[in-house]
Amino acid sequence: MISLLAFLIPAVIMTLIFFIGEFAPFGKVSILVADMRYQFVDYIGYMKSVFFGSNDMFYTFSKTFGGDMMGFAAYYLFNPFFLILLLFPNDLLPVGIVVMMVFICGFMGLFFHLMLTGIWGNRFSSLIFSTAYSLMGFNVAYINCIHYFFSIMLLPLIILGLYRMLKNRRPSLMYIFVSSLAVISNYYIGYMILIFTAAFFLCMMFSNIIEYRDMKDRIRNAWTVLYSTLLAVGISAFSLFSVLFSLSGQKKAIIKGGLIFRRMFRLSEFFSGLYVGSFNGNISDGLPIIYCGVIGTIFVFFYFFNRTIRTREKICALALFAFLIIGYWIDAFNVMWHGFAQPIGFPYRNSFLFSFLMLFVGYAGFVRIREGFKKWNANIIIIIFAAYSAYLYFIRSAYVGTRSIILTYLTIAVTLILIVAMNEKDRYVIPAVAGLFALSMTDGLYNGAVSIDAYYEDKFAEEESIDAYKEYIDQTQDLVSYINEQDSSFFRMDKLFRRSHNDPLMFSYNGLSHFSSCETDQAKTFMGRMGFRNNKNWAFYGDSSTAFADCFMGVKYLLSQYDETAKPYKWLYTSEGKRIFTNPYALPIGFGMDESAKYIDMSEKDPFKLQNNIASHFTKTNYQIYRPVKVSEIKLNNVSRKDNEYTKIDPDAEASVEYILSISSDNFFYMYFDAPEKQNATLFINDDDKGSYFNDYEWSVREGGYYQPGETVSIRLVLDDDSICIDNAYFYYESKQVLKAWYKDAVSTTCNISKITSSHLTANVNAAYPSEYLVFSIPYEDDWRVKIDGNRVKTFKIMDALLAVKVPRGEHEVDLKYIPKGLIFGLPITIISCITTFCIFFIYFRKKTQEEKNN
Repeated sequence: MISLLAFLIPAVIMTLIFFIGEFAPFGKVSILVADMRYQFVDYIGYMKSVFFGSNDMFYTFSKTFGGDMMGFAAYYLFNPFFLILLLFPNDLLPVGIVVMMVFICGFMGLFFHLMLTGIWGNRFSSLIFSTAYSLMGFNVAYINCIHYFFSIMLLPLIILGLYRMLKNRRPSLMYIFVSSLAVISNYYIGYMILIFTAAFFLCMMFSNIIEYRDMKDRIRNAWTVLYSTLLAVGISAFSLFSVLFSLSGQKKAIIKGGLIFRRMFRLSEFFSGLYVGSFNGNISDGLPIIYCGVIGTIFVFFYFFNRTIRTREKICALALFAFLIIGYWIDAFNVMWHGFAQPIGFPYRNSFLFSFLMLFVGYAGFVRIREGFKKWNANIIIIIFAAYSAYLYFIRSAYVGTRSIILTYLTIAVTLILIVAMNEKDRYVIPAVAGLFALSMTDGLYNGAVSIDAYYEDKFAEEESIDAYKEYIDQTQDLVSYINEQDSSFFRMDKLFRRSHNDPLMFSYNGLSHFSSCETDQAKTFMGRMGFRNNKNWAFYGDSSTAFADCFMGVKYLLSQYDETAKPYKWLYTSEGKRIFTNPYALPIGFGMDESAKYIDMSEKDPFKLQNNIASHFTKTNYQIYRPVKVSEIKLNNVSRKDNEYTKIDPDAEASVEYILSISSDNFFYMYFDAPEKQNATLFINDDDKGSYFNDYEWSVREGGYYQPGETVSIRLVLDDDSICIDNAYFYYESKQVLKAWYKDAVSTTCNISKITSSHLTANVNAAYPSEYLVFSIPYEDDWRVKIDGNRVKTFKIMDALLAVKVPRGEHEVDLKYIPKGLIFGLPITIISCITTFCIFFIYFRKKTQEEKNN
């Protein structure tokens, strides 16, 4: 019964929090916020296509122009609770996430209760602390990081398994199995949990909570913990090796110059996170999110005040607290906690560990409260609270205000009254515990509601509503479905409108856009060199690109909110103001190129010259699809120039660098500006504001327009800062006639690709002279196994990024399979670890059975 309540109570409270916040299905507010809005919900959309479509978890063509999925999924998609979302259509995924979070909170409460019961026995009072764990501040503040919660949910069971292993002097199947699940579900959080578990184990060993006969007994117990942990890591090897190989092609955010031992925040403000409603809605900087309920915090004090608890045990608990706090406070240690990579956006993703420890120690103080209770301890707590609150008030803390102080004080006062009462007379124990339980629920409900309200500050904006999300999903799905019904071939498409750069994943189409921290540098770099936006963290299609870039990358369909396009595409379909254009010159994903293609200089910074060069390596014909526009004059308006730096003369007046173009062709022209780094400028064409340039999202090839010969065009870059740097400015006409001629020659080698799954393609190829290489607009990786006519062939990297094989002239059957190296190396270790675990427990079982027979 108590276990059922441990699940139901936090689940009901979380439901009330969503109800109060008017989140769908209880209102119009969408739960999608921050990275959950721009990333995670789209990843779930792709996961559904694995179950209901022809995609798989090995490889995808729905992120950038193709990439590994195993390493990606090991971070984002291995949460088993995501299976709940299979029951919801894509346009109702926000509702599904709300339902899922209710279940997750319920299981968090249940598992924490099971841990407390397994260590201290079954008590109704455990519900106070299990409810607090499921509603801790981290769970609300990080509600957008839904992929973390399954591993966090398992932490209490890992600690319970560790305790049983130490107490029983034999390996724990629960510890091994649950630890491996935590790592598989999310290797990042799993890594943090294993570090914490190691520290927790050392504290339990040295605190003498577990009694040892001698040093040999202690060492034998430590060895059991060590090999059990290694077995857990071994079982998760198939996932870990996939991650390892996936990350090998990425630049991680390690601090330049090595680890820096700087302070991350003012240490004296750290404990302000224990006040009611202290979360201000910002997890990108500030303090770790450590709120775990006022009651749990109070009992931590009573734990340390209790003289019946051994000093060694208290010192070990204090050391564990210090270990965590220093890990947050010092940047170098915080980076170590985060896998030796600087965390971007969420600096303290391990702060849930502090809340866990607070509630664990607090419960230890609760179960011993009647053994060493002193009334004057309550007075000390009030004095400490008053002094610390006064300090926070006078420094004008950004985290704790007057309301927070008053509410925390009232909660502390009621808690202390109930604690004193339960220690006065036995008949007060049950009413006092019931009162503490009611107070804990009220505390969790209030803190959760105000915290989620602070995080979703614009939740009632129309564009953030569930209706807006549903409308976008339904409209876009209609367009994608129409294309798929008309064309069963293997092609790419992309869009000029978007909800996020991960729309290809949501709608399961082959696109060119992606946004995550898991993308290879070669894919991003290649996209940038082709004129698309590469901001080093991710790359995407953007609002404009050259027709050749689209054709080369196989973009056969373009979805647009505009009536027309300057590219030589044809209108196909219109639905609710959105249009589909078809590209008659789109190459297939595989195409022939001559041998000189391997010598293309991809370091060329001029994207138009580079594209001419690529076009000229198909059939040994010099195709000049792009021809320079004459720049007749460069005007410096309120700007001085030194080398490539342009600086404002009068800082209060508008300053700009202006390019005057003399038009000599009626062809459409494009432009691109090269610079050493991101900066702030605004682009104008003939005084028409075209938006920002040189920033994260707007720094790619841009459209110039159609003009008549003899006209002049003004291109101005207005400085939004005191200075900007411009290395080069490129302006080029695009010739549709030359593009058409190039395409006719480029498809002389035919390649008809069919998709078996997203990691298995087949192709019918007819290679014609002068094609010597079959090139695929797919990122090169060793994991691709290519066979021609049943024989495996060597793969090559072309243009610093693309997959290619040598192909003889004539007709051939080509087979491409992507087999992740992580599985090849990791799966045998996983299997061996599982077998070893089975053998160990089989031996222990037989030994135990034999001992029972002998007795």
